Amino acid sequence: MESKNKNLESLIKDKLESYEMNYNHSGWVRLEKDLPAGNSGFSGNMSGSLVKIVAIVGISLVAIVSTLYILKNSDKTEKSAHNQIVNNKNIVVDNNTQPQTIISDKKENKGNTHVTNYNSKVETQNNSQVSNLQPVVNDMNTQSQKNQQQVQVKENKQAKDNNAVDIKDKNNITIIPGCTGITPVPDATFAVDVDGGCTPLKVCFTPNLKCDTVLYIWNFGDGETSAQMSPVHIYDEDGTVNPTLTVKYTKAKLSGNYTLNQAILIKQSPKVDFSYEVNDNTYTFINKSLNAATVKWQFGNGEESGDESPKLMYNKNGKYTVTLIATAANNCTDMVNKDVRVNIKHKINFPDAIVPNDVRNGLFGPIGDNLSDYRFSMAIYNRNGKLVFETKDINEKWNGKIKGTDQMVEPGVYAYEAVITDKYGNTEKKVGSIYVK
Repeated sequence: MESKNKNLESLIKDKLESYEMNYNHSGWVRLEKDLPAGNSGFSGNMSGSLVKIVAIVGISLVAIVSTLYILKNSDKTEKSAHNQIVNNKNIVVDNNTQPQTIISDKKENKGNTHVTNYNSKVETQNNSQVSNLQPVVNDMNTQSQKNQQQVQVKENKQAKDNNAVDIKDKNNITIIPGCTGITPVPDATFAVDVDGGCTPLKVCFTPNLKCDTVLYIWNFGDGETSAQMSPVHIYDEDGTVNPTLTVKYTKAKLSGNYTLNQAILIKQSPKVDFSYEVNDNTYTFINKSLNAATVKWQFGNGEESGDESPKLMYNKNGKYTVTLIATAANNCTDMVNKDVRVNIKHKINFPDAIVPNDVRNGLFGPIGDNLSDYRFSMAIYNRNGKLVFETKDINEKWNGKIKGTDQMVEPGVYAYEAVITDKYGNTEKKVGSIYVK
């Protein structure tokens, strides 16, 4: 009750503070004319001001009284409505009797009307709130459905994973679904891409059952094994082999086994190798192959040979790839390549000393056969590096004199440098020293 009084006082205070009279100039003029003139002796202006003050105070009091009356009636109406709602809860209607008409006075009727309006207002407000909440409810329902779908997907996936180890056939043997060719006992048959050949023989193995939940154990018949699904194996030794495959589901006990019906025939290829020697620009090739019935040489310069150990002279310097192909009696072949570096040495020499004016040993120059087939240049320097002789004619010799003069060089050691180019374009530089006596 005390709380209600405080609320009422606050309401009255707010009403008074916010109340403002509408100003009407003509009304104030009329009121001023109707009031009797004062006899107090005040001046006309002062009398008029007092009259206005009195009028304002009176009007304010009327407004306050009216406000209190309205609030009081409003409180009574709310209490009446509350009582009417409580009374309505206690009414029991007998279906076998006619409903009684309750006659109330005007005050009660007003209260009932207020209750009806109040209930209508509350119902409208509730309907509005429900309408506003409807999108939120719809969103919640949509999210709930999505969550249920996600849970269902997870449950289906879990069920699928469980089936991978729980599904059993009529013989109560565990099988794994999801792979091709499922049987109670896994299929171990397989195929190979070749049924034989020469070493090194490459064979690709392909199982008929391909599944990630299957264990594969391959035995290639040569002592080698593998756990891959589709392995590739290389046979290096001759003979016949019968590869086998054992397969087993990861979660099962039974396994399948298969041995290739037709054995793989492996023929031994020759083992090819060679070496070479060089002597005076002559290359001798030596065959070191095993199990070779015939051989064929390719020297990398366009020439070939079928000799066991051929000899060859190259015309130009450079790197050549020599190939040896060997064939065994079973028609298996093998080959090997090796690079050979060729550096041709020309058969041209120079003396190491001369004796000026000597008939036999008085000249210095190149010595060899077919010198006219070469391009040639030569220069001779003293110990200080000064040029004393040069020529581009292979037939011109140095006689110990300074070139262009008749002056003989002093006895001692001199250096020479010669560049020789043959008809194939091979160039060789020769350097050395010569002693002049």
